[in-house]
Amino acid sequence: MNKKNCFLSVLFALAFFIYSCDEKKELIPTTIDGEWIVIERTLETNDPSLDMNVNDLFREDSRNYTIKRIFSENQNNPAIGAIETLAIDKKTDVSFRKRIGTYAITSDSIFIEDELLKDFRQKYLLGPTLLETQVKVTKKELDVLVFEIGGDPNTVREGTVGKLKMREVR
Repeated sequence: MNKKNCFLSVLFALAFFIYSCDEKKELIPTTIDGEWIVIERTLETNDPSLDMNVNDLFREDSRNYTIKRIFSENQNNPAIGAIETLAIDKKTDVSFRKRIGTYAITSDSIFIEDELLKDFRQKYLLGPTLLETQVKVTKKELDVLVFEIGGDPNTVREGTVGKLKMREVR
């Protein structure tokens, strides 16, 4: 029994030594800077038929295009920077749609302004490889989004409000 305890003690000491001498990986701070690929977009509004139509268009758009958002931080202030949104044809690898703009980050929101959308406030959750955003939308934003993905903005009724949710990965 004594030999068994001695062996276990040496084994635990060796395991502790290896663990304590193991190189500690430094945590890399999570940043929005870089390229994000949209993997999911869903719309929930007070108009179920619009939701169904737009979500079908989102799925079709994702089948045909890789949707990317590229955030470029300002080196002097990482809370602000440039954003580029691209739809790249999956067959030809050619950029089909492109929007450029600026963004600003607060503790819980990303404010985006581009040539089509002004002051587009998105709540966000940022991880090392996942970016989840959620934005309240009105007819104004929906008209732009529906037109951009090939739908008819005239299908968006006055008074339509809702949430657009997106998931993106690096």
